[in-house]
Amino acid sequence: MCIRDRKRRSSKFRSSARRPLRNLDHNAWIRATIDDAADDYWKSQQLRKRLRASIPEEELEKRETEKWTVMRNLITISVAFLFEMSAFQGLQNLQTSINAEQNLGAVSLSCIYLGSVVSCLFTPGYLLNRIGCKMTMIVSMSMFTLYMLINFRTTWYSMLPGSLAMGFASAPLWAAKSTYLTETGIHYAELNFESPNIVMVRFFGIFFMVVHLGQVFGNLISSWILEAALADQPDRPQLLDAVDNTCGQFFI
Repeated sequence: MCIRDRKRRSSKFRSSARRPLRNLDHNAWIRATIDDAADDYWKSQQLRKRLRASIPEEELEKRETEKWTVMRNLITISVAFLFEMSAFQGLQNLQTSINAEQNLGAVSLSCIYLGSVVSCLFTPGYLLNRIGCKMTMIVSMSMFTLYMLINFRTTWYSMLPGSLAMGFASAPLWAAKSTYLTETGIHYAELNFESPNIVMVRFFGIFFMVVHLGQVFGNLISSWILEAALADQPDRPQLLDAVDNTCGQFFI
């Protein structure tokens, strides 16, 4: 039975690969044949070569231009999120230290994530359906920038509304990002004769590889700022690391 199934699949692949292309169902046929061959790397490579050979040279050049545009947009959105997350994550990690008075930092962080939880239920679908992915990301990033500017002069009346606004903006931001990467991944897969699932995984991998560098750069910048501040005040007593006798293994 296994040998028969393999013969059937191979004959089906050969017949589908040799089928003449038509203008009406061209894209649908490409998606169907690529999905059939997605589990076999060699088969998918052979299929891509045959599909490329059946496309006119002018259309191939047009596809290459569109592919470059998609990759440029992917790098642009990844770098934009890198700058945004570097600033936010570095500030977030120090929030309870630089705004320790009356627990302002802790309360502001609580407001951010409380707003994010509530926002996940309502705002992503509403904004995406009305203003689209790009405008949703622009508006949401503006709220992130507003929160960071508020931290230059922290008061209860500015931090709490700013934290809530940023929390409400975080859910639409990540939803718009995921939607945008999914749509561009599907479009790139059609241009490059690949399976959409493979391209989407690749795009998300590239995006998060760049974005997760935000923790590295954010903490490095925070460390440099704190060291420079301490160096400007030589008479200020230095903070020393210490462990209380009731911490850790000495708790009991």
